[in-house]
Amino acid sequence: MTIPTTGPFPHLIGNFQPLVEWQAAWLDGLMQAQKLQLEMLSAWRSPLAMNQELFDQWIAHFGGGVPIDG
Repeated sequence: MTIPTTGPFPHLIGNFQPLVEWQAAWLDGLMQAQKLQLEMLSAWRSPLAMNQELFDQWIAHFGGGVPIDG
């Protein structure tokens, strides 16, 4: 990420360029970690719903009735 060096103080912007690049890299890593966490959460949501559906079908067949959701 580069910051334009135009403006009233272009020499000051150039001095802070490494700091800004470090912050951008850190934020990018943080966003990638959060994206990975959300992907993992969505991957777990599907098997849990499938497990609940299979359990409900088992209860309906062998338990003699429709399960009551709590």
